[in-house]
Amino acid sequence: PGRTMRTWQKIFAQKIADMDVEEPWIIQEDGSLQVHNPEHGRREYLQKHAAGRFQCSQCLHKWSSAKVHILFHMRRGKVRMRIFRQSCRRCSSAPLEEPSFSQENMERILHNLVLQILKDFYNVPVSHCEGCRLGACTKPLVAPKTPTWKPRRHLGTATSPPLQAALALGPALSPPALCHEGGEAAKFLAAVAPGPFLSMLRFSQPRSVMVPAQPPSCRGNSLASS
Repeated sequence: PGRTMRTWQKIFAQKIADMDVEEPWIIQEDGSLQVHNPEHGRREYLQKHAAGRFQCSQCLHKWSSAKVHILFHMRRGKVRMRIFRQSCRRCSSAPLEEPSFSQENMERILHNLVLQILKDFYNVPVSHCEGCRLGACTKPLVAPKTPTWKPRRHLGTATSPPLQAALALGPALSPPALCHEGGEAAKFLAAVAPGPFLSMLRFSQPRSVMVPAQPPSCRGNSLASS
C-alpha cells in the first residue's frame, strides 16, 4: 500500500507541475473520510466512475469495475484521498478488497482531480469535454457557427427548364398552396429557385401569382391523380 501511495503522489506532483501551479501541493491517503462531510474550509470532490480491478483474498476470484468511488477532500495545498473498496459476490462473508489501478487510469483520475483544484482554488474554467479533461484537446470546445445558406447556382427565369421542373412538383406538395405566398410549394420554390420568380412570389401584388409558361393547375389534387 505504501508503494502504491508513492505512485499516486508522484503522478499527482507531475500533474500539478504540468498545469503550472507554483504553490506546493501534496496528496495523502485517509481511510476515515466521509462523503458529504468535509471538515470546515475543505472542498469535496467525488469520482464515481474510476476503473479498477479487484481480487478476493478468500477464493481468489478476480473482477473489474468501472464504478470505483474515490473521495477527495481538499484545502489549499493539501488533498486527502479515500478509495472505496468492494467485496466478492461469490463469497458469502467476503471481506472488502482494495482495488488496483493501471498507470493510465491513475493518471486519468489525478488529471481530473487537478482540473477540479484549478477550478475550486484558482478560478480556472474547466471544460466539460472529456477530451479536454484527458488532455487530448488542444483548444476549448467551441460550438460551430450556423452556416448561412446560399444557392449553389442560379436556376434562371420562370420559363427555364429547372424551374419548370420545380413547378411541376408543386401539386404533389399541396396544390392550392402553390398559388398563395407562404404555402408549402412556395417554401419549396424558395429553397430551389431563387431569382426573378422567387421575387415575384414575395413581392407581387395581389398575393395570387400568375405563373407564365403553362403553370400546373391549382385545382389538381396530386401528380398521382393527373
